[in-house]
Amino acid sequence: SDPEDPVLLDATREENVPTIYSAMVNGGKLIGAGTGDNESLHVHDISDPRHITFENRIGDFKSSGGYISVQDGFVHAGFSDSYLKVDIRNANEYKVIGEGTSGLIDRDEDFAVVLGNIVFVGDDNGIGSALMPHQSAPDTVGPAVNMVHPPDGASNQSLQSRVGLTFTDQIDLRSVTALTFIVRPVGGQPLTGTYSSQTGIVNFAPDSLLQPNTIYEVLIPAALKIMWGTPLSSLLSVGLAPSVHSQMSFAILYLPNPWRWVSQ
Repeated sequence: SDPEDPVLLDATREENVPTIYSAMVNGGKLIGAGTGDNESLHVHDISDPRHITFENRIGDFKSSGGYISVQDGFVHAGFSDSYLKVDIRNANEYKVIGEGTSGLIDRDEDFAVVLGNIVFVGDDNGIGSALMPHQSAPDTVGPAVNMVHPPDGASNQSLQSRVGLTFTDQIDLRSVTALTFIVRPVGGQPLTGTYSSQTGIVNFAPDSLLQPNTIYEVLIPAALKIMWGTPLSSLLSVGLAPSVHSQMSFAILYLPNPWRWVSQ
């Protein structure tokens, strides 16, 4: 957790590791758009960062990958000649369920930014970009937290730790404040710090070092919104237990479908 002195936890040891043009973290997965001889979508499971495993891939798309965004288990990806919508909810079987293009000559449709039920397909060559519907119905599904770091119940964490969440949709950073993304000692005052976001990732960096021998809690009230205004599906709250560890611990409970991890 020290950006000036990072520690390698694991690395892939696969033969013929693919060339990835860009990658995005979401929901415990590292999702990469391939290029060169690997024009495919390539996914690793990083839910246990000390044990990175290959999950699956889908391709060959005959054009180079660009950038991706994620919404509700679907990857929206630019692959130069066209935009692709890929269902990765089943780790054993990915499916391309949609494709679109502006059709402009000399286009390079590298960017796919999902915005509700439409997607912005951005051209990298300055030829022209497009807005395309990827589903007919409005997007009324609010975002949900699908990854927390440090993991729930983690102990002996660095006092320089930051807190990162990924969501099932893009978060409007204007709705992220000390009232909607709360990090604090149990029952204490919210920490001050800096919030940042990229697509479905939202991070919090405290202004000062965390305190030793302390349990910290993370609360995300339902006031958090995605880019087009739909609020969080449900409350992210805390489950608590005494800490016996030397530094800090996190304990988080997600409602209304409880998953509970409590520091030991």
